Amino acid sequence: MEIHRPHILKHSDSSQTKKTAIDQKKYIPKKYKEFAQGMEQQFAKYMVQQMNKNSGQSQEMNTANSYYKDLLTNEHTKALTETNNGLGIQDLILDDVYPKKFRNEAAFNAYNQHQMKTKLKPTHDVAMAGPVQKSTISNHNKSDIKIGPGLETGVPHE
Repeated sequence: MEIHRPHILKHSDSSQTKKTAIDQKKYIPKKYKEFAQGMEQQFAKYMVQQMNKNSGQSQEMNTANSYYKDLLTNEHTKALTETNNGLGIQDLILDDVYPKKFRNEAAFNAYNQHQMKTKLKPTHDVAMAGPVQKSTISNHNKSDIKIGPGLETGVPHE
């Protein structure tokens, strides 16, 4: 049987396209994904706040109402950005900050190796050598101020 509708033929290929998009996201470092998701959430939150402001509902704004409205805005933001690949802004940001040419296994492994090399290893506490100088100031008189060696400034007179 021959199908004369090209969109039906391409329908089976769409699952392959989605699979390659998921595979490409697999090779994006976590911090880039988090950055893009955060930017999309900020935009969505701003958008929801503006929609709420322009909805024409006039309510008293006390602390409890404001807190509830903020929680509701955050939930709307999550619903917009975490379902069905969000608004699509995340993909645009990722294309800009981590281009598709770097989304492969070799580049991902090279990135991880570079991150491991540049991480600072934890250091032990360092104790300062030498005496500790304590200064005491009782008045604002210049004679009462103990100035350390090499310091020529003092407290202004009253």
